[in-house]
Amino acid sequence: MPDERELDHLIDSALSTYAEPRADLEARVLANLAAGTSKPEPTRRRWLSWAIALPIAACIVLMLMLYPRHDRIEEPVHQAQQSPAPQTQGVPQNSIAQAAQLSARPHRPHIVVARATHSAPAPLPKLDVFPTPQPLSPEERTFVRYVANMSESDRKALAATQDQPITPLAIAAIQIQPLAPLDKSEN
Repeated sequence: MPDERELDHLIDSALSTYAEPRADLEARVLANLAAGTSKPEPTRRRWLSWAIALPIAACIVLMLMLYPRHDRIEEPVHQAQQSPAPQTQGVPQNSIAQAAQLSARPHRPHIVVARATHSAPAPLPKLDVFPTPQPLSPEERTFVRYVANMSESDRKALAATQDQPITPLAIAAIQIQPLAPLDKSEN
């Protein structure tokens, strides 16, 4: 194992290739070791405080953005319910008299009741004919032309096939005979 002088020389030569150390580096390192404090600790604390503060701040901002403002939605309905019936007077009032009346009214605290604003989807229009008639496809137009040009005997034959009753389809039972066992002597 190399002795201390050799190790110091290796460290000094390695440091000289990177940068020239300040003259008081050794004194500061020894002072920090004697005091028992180290530099990375405050950095860790600073990082930890940011790691906690940023998610909390993001949650608060997100909550404020997503929180619905019920007082804006409910206020027109609430004011309409509390407003007195219009008074009929023969003489129109000017704006100063109206402002005096508004300020003379007792102030009632605004109570906001949270209500779910869930609107039902609009019903689909009801049609007179279902299904809705569509124009004929090219295949259907070809069939209409074919039927229009058919002879009378072909039309009667086609109508006769249409008039036949629909009978259930009958499938014969399948019977599979077992295989004969192989003789061991044949192998």
